[in-house]
Amino acid sequence: MRKITSNFVVMGFVIFFCSFTGFAAVGDSWQSGKQFHSPVAGSPIVDSSNPMPGNTWQYGYRMAQGHNDGKWKHMNAGPFIPFAGPEAGELGPAISGDAGSGPDLNRWWVPFPPPEGRQHVGSIVYAEGAVQSGPENYQAGQVHLVTDDSAPINGIPTLLWSAPQNGAYTFAVKLAHCLNDSAESVRDPFYHILVNGICLEEGRLTNYGEQAERRYDNLTLKEKDTLEVCASTGGVVFPLTILAVEVTVEQVPAEQAGPLEARIAEIRALNSRGQESFPAEFAGHPYAAAMKKMMAWNEANLGPDALALPISLFCGGKELFRSSYLSYALPPELLKDWKAERSWKELDTNRVQKTLVYTNSQNQLEIRLGMIEYRDFPVLEWTVYVKNNGPQDSPMIDNLLGLNLQVDCEPGGDFVLHHNSGSFTGMSAYAPFSTPIEKGICRTFGAYHGRPSDTDMPYFNLELAQNSGFIFAIGWPGQWKTELMRAGDNTLMLRAGQQLTHFVLRPGEEVRSPLTVLLFWDQTDWIEAQNIWRRWMFAHNFPQPGGKPLQPMLTGQMGFCMDWMYRATEQNQKEGIDRYQQLGIKLDGWWMDTGWYTDNWLPHPERFPNGIQPVSDYCHERGIKTILWFEAERVSTKDSWVYKTHPEWCLSATTTDQMLYNLGDPQACQWLTDHIAAILQKQGVDIYRSDFNMDPLDHWRQNEAMDRQGMVENQWVQGYLAFWDGLITKVPGLLIDACASGGRRNDLESMRRGVPFWKCDYAIEPVGMQCQTYGLAMWIPYYGNSGGQMDPYVFRSNMFPAVTKGAWEDRSPGHDIRQDQDYSQLLKMFDQWRQIAPDFLGDYYPLTDFSLSTENVWIGWQFHTPQSGQGFVQAFRRPGEQSADTITVKLRGLDPQMSYRVTDVDNPQAAVTVSGAELLQKGMAVKLEKTPAAALIRYKAVK
Repeated sequence: MRKITSNFVVMGFVIFFCSFTGFAAVGDSWQSGKQFHSPVAGSPIVDSSNPMPGNTWQYGYRMAQGHNDGKWKHMNAGPFIPFAGPEAGELGPAISGDAGSGPDLNRWWVPFPPPEGRQHVGSIVYAEGAVQSGPENYQAGQVHLVTDDSAPINGIPTLLWSAPQNGAYTFAVKLAHCLNDSAESVRDPFYHILVNGICLEEGRLTNYGEQAERRYDNLTLKEKDTLEVCASTGGVVFPLTILAVEVTVEQVPAEQAGPLEARIAEIRALNSRGQESFPAEFAGHPYAAAMKKMMAWNEANLGPDALALPISLFCGGKELFRSSYLSYALPPELLKDWKAERSWKELDTNRVQKTLVYTNSQNQLEIRLGMIEYRDFPVLEWTVYVKNNGPQDSPMIDNLLGLNLQVDCEPGGDFVLHHNSGSFTGMSAYAPFSTPIEKGICRTFGAYHGRPSDTDMPYFNLELAQNSGFIFAIGWPGQWKTELMRAGDNTLMLRAGQQLTHFVLRPGEEVRSPLTVLLFWDQTDWIEAQNIWRRWMFAHNFPQPGGKPLQPMLTGQMGFCMDWMYRATEQNQKEGIDRYQQLGIKLDGWWMDTGWYTDNWLPHPERFPNGIQPVSDYCHERGIKTILWFEAERVSTKDSWVYKTHPEWCLSATTTDQMLYNLGDPQACQWLTDHIAAILQKQGVDIYRSDFNMDPLDHWRQNEAMDRQGMVENQWVQGYLAFWDGLITKVPGLLIDACASGGRRNDLESMRRGVPFWKCDYAIEPVGMQCQTYGLAMWIPYYGNSGGQMDPYVFRSNMFPAVTKGAWEDRSPGHDIRQDQDYSQLLKMFDQWRQIAPDFLGDYYPLTDFSLSTENVWIGWQFHTPQSGQGFVQAFRRPGEQSADTITVKLRGLDPQMSYRVTDVDNPQAAVTVSGAELLQKGMAVKLEKTPAAALIRYKAVK
């Protein structure tokens, strides 16, 4: 969107009714000059600084009736009688005479108090089915003219051009929103572009200074055929200018044009909005303010009238859509060789899918943007696809970015980025940061060596003001990058995509950009915005195996996996399951990790002569799911079965002896999908544990030619997603555990197919587990890690939505669950986890500052389920006696009108009832006399 400023001078009203004489020739052009539609009686005003060559232009009014069929029936509303004298500048021309009557022309109105002694009667036009005025009530394709009782509209101001002779013509139409951006000026001009009364296109300009450019090539017209631009003003505030229109017409060689009717039908089909309108009301929506903000952004940047898409792409050295360096809209002439098509369909009640396709007429290169607009959350998402449909290699594709835009904040606002570190083997994994974006500073984030959530998480919350901003996420299980550059006080450039793209496409090849998601938030704070994100993740992203939402899980195993699974047998696995049942521990899953397999992922024949299925059947009889570990994408050595059988399916790198299975090879991807799916089905496995203990970037980069940089990665990522999709399709009810050295592949595309049961390889140590929950819960609402420690401080630090790896007190190889031991404390801890586990899936609120300090600090948070009015608080006093023994935390998300029963699980007899208002405003005191210690406090709304 660009801002424009002009000084407009209200001039007298002039209409040209001259006839054209002489003959036009190819190359002749006619320019209208700027025409300003003023809401003072709707008068068109001509900008005299841009004189009009030729005499084929008419300025006037049209009364229009008609509906969404594209046909307009025009009627003169009477003779044009401009005012004379001083009133002309104030009132402009008036329409007098009988405007007729009928269903659409049946009202008279005195538009505003006329000067004393003057009578001014005009007509108000309603299109059938019109809604009330105001920008939020426009319905594209339905409303031709909307007004209200304060609107002095006398018909629709029009700019009309008549063809001087038979021929082929190209039209360029420029429109600009010139209504002042004062507080009172809140209306949106609505425009219509017609040929011979047939509506080619219609739309609105929502914001002051917004512009639109439309081009219609090679229309065959007969003499006196017309091109007309009509300006509806909606509810009008006066006396300010509302819409500027400028039209240029050029005669082109006749052989370039086709039949008018076919061309008009094609243009209407390309530009048709159909029911692609935006909802008129958000009054009852839980995110009303954010939905309005999202819809306005959507229409301006991705709607039919958008000047440029919020993406970046170089094709053959030419930059398309938007500058990748300054993020401003590029001239539409760059797309003159591209044919555009737009379509939409409803996926379900809450999602509308919209597709915009550009096809190059010279080389058949196709650029497709697939976008989903959500109606239950203020969320937009899109992915860009580029495909070569031609017989030759494509032009060079460079700098393909799925997100590229300029972000503005209000004067006095600021840019603060809330983000998190990724997963690595350390206590600071997932640590949260709030980083101001300073002027002239470029902030860069990205993946590390090809794993998307190693080093940086690909999720960001950009705060623009105290109560406004948006979340953006990059879904790419590969090497992504994000750059934020503050160019001015109130302007920031934001770009994100695959880190390296410089390649030609072979015939039939297709690449894609990372998935881009925007979640808008308004009239709240950034923490509450994170909960909107969490709700959206559960509603539309996380897998639902068997059609059921994810539930908390407690999974067990024998003992330390790196020891036990290498000597696991059918018999001792059954004994371990029995032992949990004897102890009274109800398991949701049985975890079998690395060590059960041969190098082609078949069960070890000596230890599992009957395969894994007997263990799976044993679990299923007891209501337990089986989890089985795989690492199918890593080829460890040249002695492996895969390399010996299909070396062409393996990507090597000079930096390691390990090889990467090439999922970018369609044949290799299909074989692996079929092979692993068959194993899962035959062995009765419910959860496919997908590990990935290698960095793939060198394997991608070292296998790419200079004119194919980024291609191996792009094809591999597409194959990886197809592999997981294939497993889910072939194995009904399958759930995937997305591990990758513990949480290093937690991008959104992966999270739509799996969840991280093992969030980090840095596990158990309590301070690190507290820090990881504090940060990760903001973005990934469902995750797991090790549990089962009998010390309450350690156990509560390891409470997650999924407590995995069962009950073992230490990592010593000799320990296993079958050994006799006092498990009473452990049983108590598991029972407490069961009580609070459902609320892990609710909203999340940090209650203290984040700290990596291992001594003398408190850290705590709250999980809250709005639907049930219940939740819990966890607070940890880390070792050291210097911290206070009591802190007060203010809860969030409660109903101030309700009362809550508050229970310390360690002292349930001292439960109290407290008003929601007090817990919100004064807070809750938490006391821990000794260190280290952990408090667990539950609450529930009571009548």
